[in-house]
Amino acid sequence: MSYRAVWEENGIYIRFAGVVPYQDVCGADHEVFASPRFPDADYCVWDLSDVDRLELSETQILMSAVKDMGRSIDKASFRGVFVASDKEVRVKIKRYIEAISDLATTWTFNLYSSLEEADSAVGRA
Repeated sequence: MSYRAVWEENGIYIRFAGVVPYQDVCGADHEVFASPRFPDADYCVWDLSDVDRLELSETQILMSAVKDMGRSIDKASFRGVFVASDKEVRVKIKRYIEAISDLATTWTFNLYSSLEEADSAVGRA
């Protein structure tokens, strides 16, 4: 498993490292969306700053966007912030944000270069 998830008072922080397969992205999503804490969560910080490779195909990126759009039907407001510095990882995250935005979700997503920027965006101490 290439991630660790920590629930916080107002959201969840997920740190990924190394090589991240699609199965781990799905596992992290499940920890967020299946949790009884999710309805009260304001944000999720996906920290990919220590990721060497994000193994997601275009199809898998689009599938993730569609699944998350479906989840947004029951939760109108949610902020997702990503942290990544690797160029290839950033390209894939930008593609996900573009895909879910095209689906007209009410959730907001942003990509940052540093954890400090992401923390500030969600009011995380």
